[in-house]
Amino acid sequence: MYDKNVPGGSRPYYYRLVDGWRPEPCDWFEAGPLMARFGDRCIGCDHLANGVNVSTAFLVFDHNAFGDGPPILWNTILSFPNGNQRLYRKYGYYEDAIEGHKEACAVVSLLDDSLENRAF
Repeated sequence: MYDKNVPGGSRPYYYRLVDGWRPEPCDWFEAGPLMARFGDRCIGCDHLANGVNVSTAFLVFDHNAFGDGPPILWNTILSFPNGNQRLYRKYGYYEDAIEGHKEACAVVSLLDDSLENRAF
């Protein structure tokens, strides 16, 4: 999927999921509708007892398009009851996103309400 040896650093920017988990490059005509369907891209969404929502989603476009390394195609966001949101982590691989979502749920469930104004 990603080849750092491509001349000129050319690499795909938009992706779709094949078989529900495997990213595959696509064009922006296909990427646009994917962006509008969050439910189809969310691989984890949990509402914790402390009121925090933890969601992990496929991003459709590479959040590392101009960097080295694999595409960054998933992230986990924490949404607090007061409306604040925090990025918990970004991922290049589906398996890491699944594990990161579980980790975020475990860590955040241990925290009290005063956490929402702290940085991670």
